[in-house]
This record gives sequence, C-alpha cells and structure tokens, in this order.
Amino acid sequence: MVWMIAVAGIGLPFLLALLGGFCAFAGSRQKTESPRFFLGLSAGVMLSTSVWSLLLPAIERGEGLWGNGVLPISLGFLVGFLILRGIDLAMAALSRRGAEQASGVTGSQPFLLVFAMALHNIPEGITLGLAFTLVGGGEIDPAGIGTAVLLSVGIAIQNFPETAAVVLALMEKGVTRKRAFVCSIVTALVEPAAAVLSVFLAKPIEPFLPFLLAYAAGTMIHVTVEELIPSVQRDTRYHMGTLGILCGFLLMMLLDIIL
Repeated sequence: MVWMIAVAGIGLPFLLALLGGFCAFAGSRQKTESPRFFLGLSAGVMLSTSVWSLLLPAIERGEGLWGNGVLPISLGFLVGFLILRGIDLAMAALSRRGAEQASGVTGSQPFLLVFAMALHNIPEGITLGLAFTLVGGGEIDPAGIGTAVLLSVGIAIQNFPETAAVVLALMEKGVTRKRAFVCSIVTALVEPAAAVLSVFLAKPIEPFLPFLLAYAAGTMIHVTVEELIPSVQRDTRYHMGTLGILCGFLLMMLLDIIL
C-alpha cells in the first residue's frame, strides 16, 4: 500500500512537468503560468514541509546519532540552500550571456541551461524520495503519508510552469520546438530518478539522514523564497497567492497536529 502511494507520489511531479512542457510545445510562445493561488499553496506546503517533515525529523534522528545534532543539521541546511543558490546564479549568468548574443545561440549554451535545470531538480527529487522513505521505514503513519503526498502535489504545481519555461527559453535560443520538448523531458526525468535512488539508498545512508533531511529542507526553503514567493507576489490586487500560502501552511500544520 505504502509503495503504491510512493510510486504515485513520485510520479505526479514528473507528469505535471511533462504536461507543462507539452503545453509550451503545443501552444504559443506565451508564458505558461499556474494560478497564483496554487503557486501560493505550493509555497505554503513547501515551507511547512521544510519544518515539520524535514527539519524536525532531522533533529530527532540527529540527537540519537550525533549528540545533539546541531553541527550536521546546520551544515546540511546551509549546504542545501547554497548549492541551489549557486545553480541559480549560474543559470542567471547563462541567461545574461545568451541575451548579449544578438545573433542567437545555437551551440552548447542552450544545453548548459538544460544541464543546470537538471541539477536544479536533483535536490527536489531527493526531498521527495526521503519523504516517502520515512513513511515506508516503519509502520504505516497516516500523517506521514499525507505529508509526503502533499509535498508531491506542491512540487508538481511548481513543476508545471517551470518545465514550460525551460521549453520556451530553449526555443528563444534557437532550439527547435521538438528538441526543446525532448530536453524538457530529460530535465524532468532527473527528479523521479533522484527520488528513486534516495529510496533505495535509504538504509546505507541512514547514519547521514539528519544531514540529508536538513539538506533537503535548505533546498525547499530556497525554492520557496527565491522562486515561488516572488511569483505569488505579482498578484497585488486580489492577494490570492498570499491566501494560497496561508492555506498550504495551515493544511500541513493541521495534518501534523491532528494525525
């Protein structure tokens, strides 16, 4: 039962990523976006997941393995945040470099963008895999299953516009529509691959789980603060994005308390 839910949960973000890439492939060159409320809901889910599903379990496991666990958990959190920050800076540099080339880019530069996006998806896949690993590691826990599924939904909502943006960015750089869609599939595949790998390596890496859980929390905080919240705040009239953050955070908090 747990494994069936895990397979569905790991597969959902990949399917939404494919859908986003396909919409950009089959549609116009206009930017594909998710409604602000759902982006906010994703941000709220990821923020609360970072605390209750990643950092708190990391603290509990760290106390038994490495004293009070302060050093590995703090280090893991910083490493996760800084790695994604470095990837984002590299992607920004690639975008500036491409914009400066008026004749367009047809060489290796577009595929550096694909490589950067693939690296960007690895931490999210690890986070998803660890969430379902914690559920499957012992007795069936309704709260744990619900948390992992909601995390999957949150990542999936984010993946839809993100993968569409990859397709549109590649087409802007002169890549054919078909090849851009194939590249988006490659970047999307990295996420479930990382999730499955983290599930199968859970036992050998168990002593390092506090570090890895904190690492995953750092990546989630970065994605939320750097990507989702700025997108949500573009909706300044109705504040639906802010309402989505509140609902997502409250939903995860109630799930943790009630179940």
